[in-house]
Amino acid sequence: MSIQGFSTVDRVEIAPDESEEELKEKADTLSRADEIRNFNAFHGSWVYEIEERFVEKLELRKADLVEGA
Repeated sequence: MSIQGFSTVDRVEIAPDESEEELKEKADTLSRADEIRNFNAFHGSWVYEIEERFVEKLELRKADLVEGA
């Protein structure tokens, strides 16, 4: 098994009239995206071996885990 983070954020646009709160949210979003890129760069080539008894849980899909999905 290999593990990797996922983010759709590549860049954000900033308008001159944005509030401090909006700017902080965008900065936080960019920080998280950067953390994900760093995580993937460091862990991307790692392969983890797990016991067979855990494989079944990892094969679940979102619909299996979320009620009403």
